[in-house]
Amino acid sequence: MHGGAGGVGVYAVQLAAVLGRQVTATGSARDADFVRGLGATDFLSAEADRFEDAINGVDVVIGTVGGAVTERSYAVLRRAGVW
Repeated sequence: MHGGAGGVGVYAVQLAAVLGRQVTATGSARDADFVRGLGATDFLSAEADRFEDAINGVDVVIGTVGGAVTERSYAVLRRAGVW
């Protein structure tokens, strides 16, 4: 989930967590504790981490950021993953 602390991210992280899914969220480092509190299993700082170097084989990407982040997200999806 890109933008885990944003308007869509807050709901998406909680919904996925309540459904028992492992959630990796990206966002501003200052929001890490907040997003983990919503149920994210892992948090990657958008300022410090290149998410595509840290994760792969993702089933679903929910991207609210757009631009280059969207393009880079395709590389982390598993073969039958969903954008």
